Amino acid sequence: MSQIKITVLKQGTVHPKVITCSFFTMKDAYRSYGKYQQHLKKFLYQVKRYLKNFEVRIYTDNTGKTFALDVAKDPNVSVLHFDCPEFREGKGHVGTFGTLVRLLPFFEEHDLVWSSDIDIPDNYLLLDFSTGDFKIDTYLCYDRKVYGRKYTILAGKFMSKTQLPRALLTRFLNKVLDGDYNEQRDALIAKNKFKPPSKFPYGMDELFLNYPVYDWIKKRDYSVNITFDFSNSVLNYMIKEHSPQDYEVVYQYYMTKDKKYVPKLKEVFRKHVHLGIEKYPCLELLKEKLKDPESFKNDFDVNSLIKSSEL
Repeated sequence: MSQIKITVLKQGTVHPKVITCSFFTMKDAYRSYGKYQQHLKKFLYQVKRYLKNFEVRIYTDNTGKTFALDVAKDPNVSVLHFDCPEFREGKGHVGTFGTLVRLLPFFEEHDLVWSSDIDIPDNYLLLDFSTGDFKIDTYLCYDRKVYGRKYTILAGKFMSKTQLPRALLTRFLNKVLDGDYNEQRDALIAKNKFKPPSKFPYGMDELFLNYPVYDWIKKRDYSVNITFDFSNSVLNYMIKEHSPQDYEVVYQYYMTKDKKYVPKLKEVFRKHVHLGIEKYPCLELLKEKLKDPESFKNDFDVNSLIKSSEL
C-alpha cells in the first residue's frame, strides 16, 4: 500500500481557508531550477497581497525544502516535507509526483481548500467562489480526449468546501503502482510531446481529479460552480505563431483580465479562429459565440452553478 509521509518543517498560522501548492525539482525538468524559485517567491508575494486570511501550504521534498524554508518568512506560510518510498527517485520523487501531494488538504476538514500552480498571473487569485460546494475552472478544448469529461478539472485552480475521503487517493496510488492507469498515463505522455516522459508524467494529478474525484462528486448531491474560460485555448498558440502582434493582445488579457482588452481580443479571435477549427472542432463553439454581440462583454468567462449530477 502506498503511503505519503508528511513532516511539518514550518507551521504557519492556522486559518480555516487553505491555499496549497508544491515546490520540487524533477529529473529532466524542462525549466531551470531558478525559474521555479522565481515563481515560488512571486506566488508567495501574490498570496500575501490578495489572500490575507489563508494558510499557505508549500509541499516539498528534499529537492526543494531548503529554498522553500528560506522564502517562507510570512507567518501564514507552512512548509511540509513529503516522502513516498514507492515513488521516490534520487533525492526527490518520480516525475511530477509532487503536484499530486499538494492535494492533501482536500482530505482534511477546512472551510475552503484551493490548489494552485505557482506560475500564475495575479488575476488567478481574485476569489470569486461563494455559492457552490466545489469550484471547477476549465477552458475551451482542454485535454478532452485524455480525461473525457464534460468539465475538465484544472488542478492548478480547483476549490472545495467539502472534505474528500482519503481512500480516493490511496486507491489511486495503488492502482498507478499496479499499472491500472498505464493506458491513460501513456496518453498523457503522447499529448505532452514537449515535456519529458515519466512513470508519473505531467497531468497525473489531473487524472486523479478527473477520474476518481470527479466520479465521487458526480454521484453525490453537491452544487458546483463552473467557470469556462473561452480566452485560454489551443487557438492562442496558433495566434502566437502566426501573428506576434495579435498575440500581444492575447497575452495582456491573460495576465490582467482587464476588460479594456476584450473588444480587441474579440477581433483577434474572429481573425484567427479559422486556423484551428479543422484540427480542433471544439473551436466552433468560440466561433459561434463571437457572432453574438451580447457575448463576452467584460470578459471571456462563462459562469454557471450546476448540480453535481450534471457533471
